[in-house]
Amino acid sequence: MGVLWIEAGRLSVISVPSTATVNTTKQEMDLLLRKSRRVMAIFPTSFATGIKSGTFWVRDRAYGLHSLQRQFRQHVQRAAKDCAVRALDWDTLRSKGLNCYANSLQRCGAAASPAASQAGWDRFCEVGASISGLEPWGCFYGGELLAYLIAHSGGGVCEAFILHRSEAALTFRAVHLLFYEFTRAMIQRPGITAVTVGREWFPPHPSLSQLKKHAGYDTEEIQLAVVLNPAFRLVLGNVVTRKALRLLRAVTRNYSARFDSLEALEAAATTKLPSCLTGNEPPQAHPTHFPHGKDAPFFPQRAKNAEGTSASHSTSDR
Repeated sequence: MGVLWIEAGRLSVISVPSTATVNTTKQEMDLLLRKSRRVMAIFPTSFATGIKSGTFWVRDRAYGLHSLQRQFRQHVQRAAKDCAVRALDWDTLRSKGLNCYANSLQRCGAAASPAASQAGWDRFCEVGASISGLEPWGCFYGGELLAYLIAHSGGGVCEAFILHRSEAALTFRAVHLLFYEFTRAMIQRPGITAVTVGREWFPPHPSLSQLKKHAGYDTEEIQLAVVLNPAFRLVLGNVVTRKALRLLRAVTRNYSARFDSLEALEAAATTKLPSCLTGNEPPQAHPTHFPHGKDAPFFPQRAKNAEGTSASHSTSDR
């Protein structure tokens, strides 16, 4: 089984699905990071390394309004009076989704993504439509798309791994309704036994974790590996840099979100990957290369080995 490697914010690549462990070697990850030109890769592993994290799951086929935290339920009921959620075809996402994508990029300071142009967005949707099991869902106010998510179904599991919204979505609580209606529909779909909205944000983002829990999702523990790009490892990976960042964070009382990267550096310091695999590892997903350039697709193709090529863009993490 392969994984998708997607760009997450300005610094990271992460593996999708978040439930698939990637038991790989240091050399393979170094190659992927050089290709991606990102600072770090973040992925689940069954190796006893890295840090503890969690993924969010719904497994109850009776999931409904009763599954929601009280305030979340009120937001859903209020949003349902004005908005509607439905599965989308990729042509609809192509024609209506660019504003949500652009707004999300602006909020995370990554507006330079190739998919932010009309041509790039068209390519994003074209490649998305070509991948089996991948489907978008959207929340509408009249004919306006307020928020969308992209999910992948396979092996009895559905995972939503990209969520973008417009500025207007907050007024209507569109994300709350989208979360709920998507989850309710998917957990009742034949062949689906579990729905996940991925792993905890890293570094931890308490308000986002709370949103998912209030939406009725339970947390299950995973082991998370963080690997630095070899081009940055000498400077960012040493103990002096981490001590300096700790001091700056203490002086500023952690007012700057820039120091979130310190937690990633400290996690990378605890991640030790083997130089080779023994063949006794649990079943796992192999890493794929991550090319850049104007012709690189935004969603990766699944690869049988480390010589595959892939690319994707997301604001779902970091």
